[in-house]
Amino acid sequence: MVIYEIYKNKRQNKTKIKAGAAIMKIEGKITSQALTAIENRVDNASFFDFFPVIYVIPYEKVKNIIEDPKDKKANLNSNEFLICELKSDCFDIIDIEKLFDKDFFERED
Repeated sequence: MVIYEIYKNKRQNKTKIKAGAAIMKIEGKITSQALTAIENRVDNASFFDFFPVIYVIPYEKVKNIIEDPKDKKANLNSNEFLICELKSDCFDIIDIEKLFDKDFFERED
């Protein structure tokens, strides 16, 4: 069931988000206050905050900040890119939940 899969991964996602924020704090990319804010937001996130989304990133807006992750690729044969400093005006978000009616998410596969 789609809802169950999202719920099952919620705890893992929360852990990964908090771990990523801790790494960013160690690297000096965020402040202690930002880390605390992220941790609080994640701890208080609802189930619906973890619905899948699609990020649409036009190449023209990011072509100057794209990096090749080289040895960090999930698959060495794949085309992967790393965009470390992605600004919010460089992408759009498609909320999957809003594309379908509620029954779609409650059906069994």
